[in-house]
Amino acid sequence: MIAMVLAAVRMATPLYLAGLGGLFSERSGKANIALEGMMLSGAFACAVGTSHFHSPWIGLLAGGLGGLVLAGVHLAATVCFGVNALLSGVVMNLLAAAATDFLFLSAADLPAARLSLSSTSPIRSLSLSCLVLAGLSHLFFRKTVLGLRWRAVGQSPSGARALGLSPRVYQSLGILASGLLAGLAGSFLALQAGQFVRGMSAGRGFVALAALILSNWRPLRLVAVCLILGGLSALSMRVDFLSLPSQLLEAAPYLITLLVMAGLALKSEPPSGLSEEEDLV
Repeated sequence: MIAMVLAAVRMATPLYLAGLGGLFSERSGKANIALEGMMLSGAFACAVGTSHFHSPWIGLLAGGLGGLVLAGVHLAATVCFGVNALLSGVVMNLLAAAATDFLFLSAADLPAARLSLSSTSPIRSLSLSCLVLAGLSHLFFRKTVLGLRWRAVGQSPSGARALGLSPRVYQSLGILASGLLAGLAGSFLALQAGQFVRGMSAGRGFVALAALILSNWRPLRLVAVCLILGGLSALSMRVDFLSLPSQLLEAAPYLITLLVMAGLALKSEPPSGLSEEEDLV
């Protein structure tokens, strides 16, 4: 049972980090379906950083920066040039997949090299930090002036502008925060596997987005949803005690994602600003 719980926490950690990144972006009024690409970019950057500097901590930092780079491109497209956020998110996911594949195959030593992990401390630290981040994020959006303004921008960018707030500033910060957190989620995947594998995010960015919707954009509920999804993934690795086929349990998080995206899951109340299409100049 203890092993099952620990496995569920490990599976839930990257989902929560990516989902929390999506929360910061969407609470500012910008939809972000580029979490998948940001995770993949972070995983590759972590692999490169760890391999070259022989430090998982530097790899962790590199992974966060890798997610930030893609977030910066997404930010420039959506906030600066007014590209539709959903369209830009699709392009970012395709760009990340193509770029990491190309760079992975171009690096002669990286495909065969495993990451030189001196310890699992970054993995444990990231798992423990999720609980801290959940509490801090809850307090941030509920109790702080900046967090309340952040939510106000997400609810109505035009109304926030009338109050003297700049939607561009909050949306830019939200997208960058999502890139950093999703990059760290990708780093977790690379460090846990001990290597980079092409397409290793494997749809987890979309699962994290579904978890965010199921949690109704609340950081504490997001922990519970991610633990449930992580538990399903952990169960798929221990089907000896169950009469269910492992493929069914492995597919469960993705099936839930499809249900959420199709609008068949629980009713949710997204930030109203996600539906606003307006000029933010």
